[in-house]
Amino acid sequence: MKKTVLSLVLAVSAITFKMSAQIGINTANPIGAFTVDGAKDDPVTGTPTTAQQANDFSVAATGSVGIGTIAPAAKLDIVGDTFGIKRSPGSGSWDNLWIDLSNTSAPTINASGAETGLQFNVGSNTAGTYGDGQTLVTVATMRPNGNMGVGTAAPATKFHVEGAEVRLSNTTSTWGLASETTSPTHQFSIIDRTNNVRRIILQENGNTFMGGTLGTAGANAAISTVGTSVGIGNNAAPTNTLDINGTTRVRTMSSVAGSTVVTPVYADATGVLVKPASATLGGVTSATSASVASGGTGTLITGMVDGALYRATVLLGNACGAVAMTDFMIQNSSSNGYFAINGQNGLLVIASPSNNHPAFAQSVKSTVGVSWAGVTGCADGGNSTAFDYTLTMPSAGTINVTNNGNIARAYSITLTRIN
Repeated sequence: MKKTVLSLVLAVSAITFKMSAQIGINTANPIGAFTVDGAKDDPVTGTPTTAQQANDFSVAATGSVGIGTIAPAAKLDIVGDTFGIKRSPGSGSWDNLWIDLSNTSAPTINASGAETGLQFNVGSNTAGTYGDGQTLVTVATMRPNGNMGVGTAAPATKFHVEGAEVRLSNTTSTWGLASETTSPTHQFSIIDRTNNVRRIILQENGNTFMGGTLGTAGANAAISTVGTSVGIGNNAAPTNTLDINGTTRVRTMSSVAGSTVVTPVYADATGVLVKPASATLGGVTSATSASVASGGTGTLITGMVDGALYRATVLLGNACGAVAMTDFMIQNSSSNGYFAINGQNGLLVIASPSNNHPAFAQSVKSTVGVSWAGVTGCADGGNSTAFDYTLTMPSAGTINVTNNGNIARAYSITLTRIN
């Protein structure tokens, strides 16, 4: 019973009540409405110690609350290295808010704002500034919709970053998003910081670059679009609709019907692709006849352009690997019956020919016969006449072939327009 009474007396004596309704714990002179002094009063003067203690707590006469201080300078004044809200007692984890000022060189952090927004400022008590006149984080117009800004006191969109590069990273890759001032226009870049190369550049003038050297406006870009031109291969300034700095390869190309006219393409001295001045000059058509029986006649090609001049080559071969090639000049005009065909020269590729040039038999302007001397027999049944034939133009635009050999043959013709 004596121990209990003694404990109660000691506990009550540690609490001081003043007539002004001030309460002090561990101090005889409470400051404000309520003061807990982490250190004992000065034994001589009875006043609280001036040193800030981690367990100091006070409520000033103005209603300000201090933690770690007996002289709060704000409505809530926390003096110490850290401030947080624990998720659960004793869990060691934190939730919602964490401010670490353990580094004495770190700037002061102030949160300011009203119901319309919230700002976190560093180093200055002036809302919206910190040393160099910028805001750390701003959440503006919280009700009903809010914009969030980093480095700006006036975010213009839902998320507005003002300042240098933004980094997005994980353990193996780092990417930078950068709004840059370049000449002659501003640009936005996506940068691969793992390899320190640019991947994409978007400029305000509409130009776009894929790849490029860091710190440049599209130099060394793998692909670029400048205005209506596209450049490929270290080409930041394409001068044509498609400007390729390097070689070109087309892996797959479609075939066209033999009667379809195709035009050859050339390159000028600067590498620009061109075609002949006339849309028809150099146009090529080709056709292959069905197998024509010995003594039979078949159509070799139709649809030649009226008024056109052609150089034609007729090809045929046998099962033994021999090939006969013959050149012709063709005038194709329906006006006044001005259509004609004439043999020019040829070549017979065979094992041991006695004469590898053809003999032409021109009976009329629209008919010419072709024969070869020195042709030997072949296992396919062909004899010395196997490569002989006659070309005839029964009308403008059509060429027929008559097989003068002893076995069936198929013939092909390629025409190149020369006017």
